[in-house]
Amino acid sequence: MTGNETVYKQVIAKWGKRAQLEMLQEEATELALATRKYIRKDDNKRFHELAGEVADTLIMIEQLFLICPNMEESVKGVKAEKIVRL
Repeated sequence: MTGNETVYKQVIAKWGKRAQLEMLQEEATELALATRKYIRKDDNKRFHELAGEVADTLIMIEQLFLICPNMEESVKGVKAEKIVRL
């Protein structure tokens, strides 16, 4: 976890777990769209937009790790397996 756990807990308490999971879904979709736009036009504007969407998605993933306490460890294990397959 980063150093933002207190802020994330406040946000989750205010908006609820479901709302934050829906925001994760939305941010992941926006990341996919920003990636598509960056592929089409590799310029500073698209790069900055992509970086913003990566940041938004990472923030939501960090909240997911608080919402689902076993998720972070599970992700680490699955990630290690996938890296081996690379």
